[in-house]
Amino acid sequence: MNPNDFTTQDILRFAKRDAAQKGQALQTQYTFTDNALGFYHAVNWKQDKWIFAIFAVQFLLFGLVLAVRKAEVQLQGMLFLLLVALTAGASPLNAWAHTNYQLFSTQDYFDRRGTFASVIWTAPFIFILLVQLICLVKLMADLAVKAGRLKVQANVKKKKKGKGKGKKEK
Repeated sequence: MNPNDFTTQDILRFAKRDAAQKGQALQTQYTFTDNALGFYHAVNWKQDKWIFAIFAVQFLLFGLVLAVRKAEVQLQGMLFLLLVALTAGASPLNAWAHTNYQLFSTQDYFDRRGTFASVIWTAPFIFILLVQLICLVKLMADLAVKAGRLKVQANVKKKKKGKGKGKKEK
């Protein structure tokens, strides 16, 4: 076959098919377990103790979310905003850590895509935020039910007073 016999559309179709085949081969090459084990073995757990400090902070914040789940909405709101700020700060933190990793780490875990920061920093905070959001929704539902009961009780008292006045006037 002569290369001049192919149109641009033919070449693009061949390239697309080839890329799809190679992409599928790459996707099926490694399982989630393989990736998780690779991640586990890539981290120097013995020398990089700062990772455990991050886990400790996340564990404490999770415990705090559970401890204040029935507290005032203002306290929960402040805690929610703190968690959102910590989550939103992942990208600048990752960029800073990428340039200054020698100050606290044995190797540069902080790539430009932020994979390490997403797994170690952001994902746990998102989980904690989800738990807190569920707790807030339950608290709001409980408050709505309480407000509804108070309204019904007030209406019942109002009707009783109205009937009592009507009987006295006869």
